[in-house]
Amino acid sequence: MKNVKGTIIFSCIAMIALALLQGQVPRTPLRKGTFSSKPDLVAEILQPVNSRYETRIRIVNKGRAFIGKCRIYLILDRHLPKRQRRVIEDCSFTASQLPYDNGIYLMPGLTNGAHTLTLYADYGDAINESNENNNIKEISFVVNEPKPDLVFYKARVPSRDKISFRLKNIGGFISQSFRVGLMLDGDRTRVKKYNMSWRTEDYSVFYDFIVSPHDAFQNISPGLHSVRVMLDVENRINESNENNNIGTVSFFKN
Repeated sequence: MKNVKGTIIFSCIAMIALALLQGQVPRTPLRKGTFSSKPDLVAEILQPVNSRYETRIRIVNKGRAFIGKCRIYLILDRHLPKRQRRVIEDCSFTASQLPYDNGIYLMPGLTNGAHTLTLYADYGDAINESNENNNIKEISFVVNEPKPDLVFYKARVPSRDKISFRLKNIGGFISQSFRVGLMLDGDRTRVKKYNMSWRTEDYSVFYDFIVSPHDAFQNISPGLHSVRVMLDVENRINESNENNNIGTVSFFKN
């Protein structure tokens, strides 16, 4: 009799296991707070773009861990033609790197007007998730800044081999790089240009520019010379005042 009971119990267990494998027996629904059987990556933009054009993004996994890598993609103004969009962040991560939490600085490169910021948690859909509808988060914001205004400020000669001057931005944000031109003694054939990657976050920031005229210009004759400084010499920056970008520094060569 014991053998018969054991056989019956074993048969029942085997039938239930087979039914579970074939999906014929419904599983108990997951309670709130439990993990699903698949990963579930969620894109979150934690704060609106603030007055300094900063925000914070986060990617979390509300399901089970995944194997392999997936791609985070953060893009500005995705509705624009491809050449005009700006990719803010593009990187890969694994389950061990979650949650992914990062502060984002959107300047330089912003222009006045309406913008969108779009975050993709699994760009390219590399991960098979329980919910594919929460991988994208998008917010809108508006930029309304005064134009920048570069000013030539405080020229000096700190030593016989150097000249120095300060740039000051008394306007709004500088959103792109520009070039500074130096012209020796008013001679347009003797101009040296320097790329400036300086960006201002604060309207009263100074930038000290120090250069050796002997390195910038070859075969300088003895005597008194002048260097004409031309800020934004190629007019890349749309300024509120274009008439205060030029100054002069003098130096003497023995």
